[in-house]
Amino acid sequence: MDGARKFFIRICAVLFYLAAFIGIQVGLHHYFATPSSPQNHIFYNDEIIPVYFPVLLKTNDNSGSNDGLLVRSLSMTDYGASGSNQLQEEWNIYQDNGEGRLANSSLVTFAVESLSSARRKITLSLGEENKRRFSIYIYEVENNRIYPREYILQSYMGDNFSPIPFTMGLTFLIVLLGEKFVVKRLKTARSTSTGLE
Repeated sequence: MDGARKFFIRICAVLFYLAAFIGIQVGLHHYFATPSSPQNHIFYNDEIIPVYFPVLLKTNDNSGSNDGLLVRSLSMTDYGASGSNQLQEEWNIYQDNGEGRLANSSLVTFAVESLSSARRKITLSLGEENKRRFSIYIYEVENNRIYPREYILQSYMGDNFSPIPFTMGLTFLIVLLGEKFVVKRLKTARSTSTGLE
């Protein structure tokens, strides 16, 4: 009977350690992979307009792929609401609905949605090489004119963060504490009660 109790205690301890390991790993991954509060957030309007703004462009290669996409910072004096509206002949402002990324860079992603039949909203995300920070540029396009709306500088741990080392360390600490304060005390209590009987 005493062996069965020890086996039951050991099984309960193993299940607890396993649950702690999974819980810590999921919690850490969610915490570090979730973007923190923006380091910088600017809202643009008719009075607040940037001098230059990054825009997603498509070269005139007549292909349906993302190979011809590129990002350029355009002058709002030339391409903004009151600009000359004269785009260069070799490229156009990208306005096709959907999501994607640049073919030659995994750090640049975009999303295009329709606000009306003539106006599009584009969200352009530019990541840094270390994947610790990324900039989000939100703008609208109508009649080949660019209307900047928001700029967000965000930081996060990114895909290069692995919670395994932290999880292993915390779980090992829990195992040590569990063995010291829970399992051994339960065994001692069982031994004492058996001896009294």
